[in-house]
Amino acid sequence: VIMYGPVGAALATALSYMIVWGMRLYKIRKYIVLRINLKRDIIAYILLYLESMLLLLFNESIFLYICLIGIVLILLAMYGSVINTMLRKTKK
Repeated sequence: VIMYGPVGAALATALSYMIVWGMRLYKIRKYIVLRINLKRDIIAYILLYLESMLLLLFNESIFLYICLIGIVLILLAMYGSVINTMLRKTKK
């Protein structure tokens, strides 16, 4: 961690969270059925990591902001149905 500093610590933490999430998902499926769109979730994690890397690599530029807005819009489109369902349930 000393060699890579805070960025290395953050990446190691993110990687460990992902590993623990996968292990828990594997274990819990033995007991209950989960309706998880694994492909969508993995793509979302990749997009979020990409967003983090863009923030680290590029200083404030129009390219950076366009990429970040694009990633947020993609994530919103991917989870639109989930967001709508949650909003409908909270209105009741």
